[in-house]
Amino acid sequence: MGQWVIGASARAWRCSRAASSWNAPSATPNKAAASARPVNVGTFVDARGEPANWLGAIRGGFGNPLKNLESDRPVADIVGAAFADGLRARGVTVDPEA
Repeated sequence: MGQWVIGASARAWRCSRAASSWNAPSATPNKAAASARPVNVGTFVDARGEPANWLGAIRGGFGNPLKNLESDRPVADIVGAAFADGLRARGVTVDPEA
């Protein structure tokens, strides 16, 4: 049985070494077309059922809360700003007024 496993894995290794024509996608983000209109991000709603500034809790080994983590801004605002920043990083124009 052991020889069969070694022979099969060696055969699979030889097959996996074949040249491939697949190219990885570019690491640089695609830029939006120059004629693209600005995007309105809109409002994010926090429906977690927790206080607006609550991020989570650091918990002990038995799941007991040791410390609550809270932000200085509502989480919905933080997520909205991060989403808009992600769009800008990909070359999308975000309209701050809309």
